Amino acid sequence: MQRDPETLENSGPLYPIREVSRLTQVNTVTLRAWERRYGLIQPQRTPKGHRLYSVDDIERVHRILEWLEKGVSVSQVGELLDQPQPTSPPAALDQGWPDWLQRCRRAVQQLDEDALEQHYAHLFTRWSACQLNQHLWQPLLAHLAEDEVSCAFLARFLRTRIGERLAHRHAVATGPRLVLASLSQQDPWPSLLALHSLLDTDFRVLWFDQPLSGRALLQLVQRLHPRWVFVQGEVAQLQELVIELPPPQAHQPQWLTLACQVEGLESCAELSPADLQQRLRLS
Repeated sequence: MQRDPETLENSGPLYPIREVSRLTQVNTVTLRAWERRYGLIQPQRTPKGHRLYSVDDIERVHRILEWLEKGVSVSQVGELLDQPQPTSPPAALDQGWPDWLQRCRRAVQQLDEDALEQHYAHLFTRWSACQLNQHLWQPLLAHLAEDEVSCAFLARFLRTRIGERLAHRHAVATGPRLVLASLSQQDPWPSLLALHSLLDTDFRVLWFDQPLSGRALLQLVQRLHPRWVFVQGEVAQLQELVIELPPPQAHQPQWLTLACQVEGLESCAELSPADLQQRLRLS
């Protein structure tokens, strides 16, 4: 049965975070991240610290979603929300990516880590991790497909930066646990791009950058009880893993494969970074 909204003295109806998540289809992890990291919404609190959202707060969430769907980065949404009339996304949104792509490509091919770090630090403060994947890293990888040295250099750079940011977020992230692991030493890019997308969320991410056996991964999941498990591996390895998975039950982790499709496991191989975030948001 649906709960009635709560009320506080001298206020309209107020809704708990779970109800707001149901009404907006934005999961609670994302709602908390929009509040803490970006200051986009400021719910009231009960004496025990529980969040309560007004009707205006819920409308604000819907407007945030509208801007994100137009391609505006989450870091830029705040300055647009309070404008009295709807406006178009900033002109810079669709401009400048070719120039940044060229700069980053030059830095990577010259193995210039200082320049690449400067470019990345600037872009990460202006655009979401999903947008960087879509407009920068994926096109850059396409350009560098035949350049093994440059691809290895870029993978090392991103692995280091992602690890640093995950470590920094570890102390403040309060969302469900999410495990990302590989069953074999293979193409690193599905894992790296998925991890980069997760920098926009409040999940507590545990990333294993060295391969695990299927048995070790299952033991790990039994110990940690994560909400999500992202796994990458060869088809035969994943098929063996499916056989070992326990029968479905309440509170069982949701499994996603990163780079291929295997019967018995849900695949995000065809999902864009934005689609992946939407899939998590609706969980």
